[in-house]
Amino acid sequence: GTNTLQASGTDNNDSEGRGFAGIIVNQDRGRVRNILIRRYIEDEPSVTLGPRELLFVDLITTKTLHQPTNTTIVSAGGNVTFRLSVKNTSTQFGLDNISLTDKLPDGLTYSSDSSSGDYNATTGVWNVGTIPPNTTVSLDITATVDSDTLGDTITNKTTAANTPSQSDTTSTGDDLEESIIVADPNLSVIKTHSFITDQNGDGRAAVGDIIRYTYTITNPGNVTIKDIKVTDIVTGKGDKPNDGIAPDIIHATSGAVTDIAPLGDSIDTDGANNIWTDLGPKDTVVFTWDYLVVQGDVDLLQ
Repeated sequence: GTNTLQASGTDNNDSEGRGFAGIIVNQDRGRVRNILIRRYIEDEPSVTLGPRELLFVDLITTKTLHQPTNTTIVSAGGNVTFRLSVKNTSTQFGLDNISLTDKLPDGLTYSSDSSSGDYNATTGVWNVGTIPPNTTVSLDITATVDSDTLGDTITNKTTAANTPSQSDTTSTGDDLEESIIVADPNLSVIKTHSFITDQNGDGRAAVGDIIRYTYTITNPGNVTIKDIKVTDIVTGKGDKPNDGIAPDIIHATSGAVTDIAPLGDSIDTDGANNIWTDLGPKDTVVFTWDYLVVQGDVDLLQ
């Protein structure tokens, strides 16, 4: 709207005795420009002000990972929800025609949103509309994580909210991006053997020799793997169950794990020495099994 103010007075430096008229506007300190117009007049006119001129607009734009909660690690094929929030920090003035752009990055496929049609998934434009003074509005965008993104870090960025006629002059408080990590559960196994006893010292298995099989289990992925157990098929003729599965493949009671930073994410808490509870990313745990060579094994190798 417009403001009209009439004032009159005498200019002591005006030898012709003409008066002066002035207008002073001081509203919402720091947000509306103080204006002084000085004009010499013959009579006392009315002065009409144009629309209020905001010195700056302060909109705070934030993006958060709304779902899942308490983690940034997600599963391929699962859903994630980002929440966009825009706050009008003015205590007196509402702002119109506010918008921002949040186009989903590669690796995420749009599923739904909470805007009732005000968000365009193709362009990423959210037409926020009008925000009253000291008010926050929000939008939830749900997307599906693509299946070919295992191990990827996906960053979703938004632009700061603005109006067509006034730019947000400060980025203070803005948080415009959020990243997720797509889980890549994986284990690698290396099996080696060595002689615990080699009675004749020739490096060849003989009756009574004990061979130790070592299974080095490494987690090359980016998530913790739980409850690791090693199963191996025995082809020897020695002591073994009828199903051919090696008995008593165990991890060491101490020194079994190589824990790379962050420390403490690879632990064994269940008390069972044939199961390792948690193996963190890039960490390694070692299992072993000892086999006693019998005559049948030697005969088989003849």
